Amino acid sequence: MLHGHSINKLNLSKTKSRRAKIADGSTVDIKVVKMTELSVGPIRIQNTPVAIIDNKGRRQQFDGLLGLDVLRHHHFNIDHQNQRIIWQ
Repeated sequence: MLHGHSINKLNLSKTKSRRAKIADGSTVDIKVVKMTELSVGPIRIQNTPVAIIDNKGRRQQFDGLLGLDVLRHHHFNIDHQNQRIIWQ
């Protein structure tokens, strides 16, 4: 999932609107776009759907969230003190 402000410069087209349930149980409007390639650290994912959500609260200092659909396929540790993912 990416925050809308993070992808504005990408000029994405062909998005599909949907409703999605989030962690607190509420539903929100999202857009879904198929990315030809997404890179996160050493991970390269091709032809994957990505949810885009508008952040209605205060602006976050990160671009989005990695879901378990990505994380479960890769070994990693979380460095809580430095707020980083260490890929193995």
